[in-house]
Amino acid sequence: MSHCRQQKMRRKSDHGVGACEANENSQPVVIRTTRVALYERVWVTPVRDLAREFGMFSGGFVALCGREEIPLPVRGYWNYGRQRRKALKIPLHEPEIDWKIEVRVPPEKMAKRRSWRSSSNGIVVPRRL
Repeated sequence: MSHCRQQKMRRKSDHGVGACEANENSQPVVIRTTRVALYERVWVTPVRDLAREFGMFSGGFVALCGREEIPLPVRGYWNYGRQRRKALKIPLHEPEIDWKIEVRVPPEKMAKRRSWRSSSNGIVVPRRL
């Protein structure tokens, strides 16, 4: 096992997997998952949507996946049919070595994310342009 991977495994805490803690004292929200669980989600949900769920931009989410050695779908992956997608799926390198991942999201981003999801305002187009 590489030195970098040992450090990652040491610094990850032993909290529950997939937990999301909200704190009203303007503390950051902590989203917890594991490397294997995130890999599975990346291949069933577009990166853009996962990034929004984690309270970050897609570029930051791609960097997170790169840091955690999680392969991502190629550009245009979601335009293909299901059979073609199965063939394009990149296997996870060393899936037996799993570690916990924690993402801290500032509360204002979490609130913005919630309001974006729950807003039903949509775009209003006037009758006459």
